[in-house]
Amino acid sequence: IPAEAALGNIPCIGMGGDVALRIDSFAHLATKYLKGIKDLSSEKTGAANFATWDAALLPIRDGAIDCVISDLPFGSKCLSSSKLQRLLPLLISECARILRPESGRIVFLCGAGSYHNISDIIASQKTVSGSSSFRSPSAIFPANIGGFIAWVFIVERGEGKHARGTDHHDKARKIASISKQHERDFERKSAKRKQTGDGKFRRVQS
Repeated sequence: IPAEAALGNIPCIGMGGDVALRIDSFAHLATKYLKGIKDLSSEKTGAANFATWDAALLPIRDGAIDCVISDLPFGSKCLSSSKLQRLLPLLISECARILRPESGRIVFLCGAGSYHNISDIIASQKTVSGSSSFRSPSAIFPANIGGFIAWVFIVERGEGKHARGTDHHDKARKIASISKQHERDFERKSAKRKQTGDGKFRRVQS
């Protein structure tokens, strides 16, 4: 997604990130991908960059972003449904915080199972004055993603400073500790594959 900014002729900066970039193998791929983008975009007016960050605690100042675009986990492979439900309120709250009031917007692609939950979470976000942080969705439409039914949400930011929950940091840290454990498990499995000479990844249904 950030590559679209770099390869366009619009003066903008695309920023992308993932907590998974803490894993060496993923970080290496991201670095290689980013170099390719920079080589292709050397004569363009856009730019792109990647960072290792937690979507629940973004290192971005309030009201600094014009648009957040995300292909959210569907709750089947990248994250379990229960973990996704814990993450979504924190992620959407962060979007409300970093988006520019009145002109910022989010564009989400989500699984059919998250459709109603995301609608409810967006509607529940409030500013410090008690008004809604987001306007009503300007567009919601279905999409067929490789045979999976998905939904696209386009929602504009409302007026006022967003009020983040008082327990936001505690919840984010709890999710982060679970993610770090998964990373350690992944690295141990990768190391074991190298030792046994089995470099193939097996598909595991959990």
